[in-house]
Amino acid sequence: MVRQKDTASPVTRPETEEKETALYSALEKEKAPAYAMPDGPLPMSHFSDDTFELFIGDILYGIRGRTNWDWYDTVYRFSGSADGGRDVMLHEEGLCTGTVQCKKFNSNVDLPTVLVEIAKYFLHATFNTSLISPRVECFRWYLAASEGTTSPATVFLAG
Repeated sequence: MVRQKDTASPVTRPETEEKETALYSALEKEKAPAYAMPDGPLPMSHFSDDTFELFIGDILYGIRGRTNWDWYDTVYRFSGSADGGRDVMLHEEGLCTGTVQCKKFNSNVDLPTVLVEIAKYFLHATFNTSLISPRVECFRWYLAASEGTTSPATVFLAG
């Protein structure tokens, strides 16, 4: 699979300052999440692939231990194209309890791409048993898509 490159035009300094000012204003007034803007989500198209993966890792690090996110205590980020279908791994007491595959595309991720990514991870897990420990009660696989997913992919991922 060929990685899609970010083709977005560069943001000018005044546009950046305007968005930052709006973000900080919204955070002060509404305690909005740091990745949301008053006029919609933060434009992820300006992130590089690595920055998007770091962003997802930082979010997961920040919410670990909270309600519904108390099933991991450590966040690891992998980089490079040979990551084995995982960009961020979540561990609890040294055991892999979940993984996140990040897709920073300029369009929605479709169902065939989702299926390839899931298959890739579980194929790697057949040879590297530390990727899914039999001692983990519930393993979680997530897809972080910068621009979202198509309807069929969303339905599939929702179970």
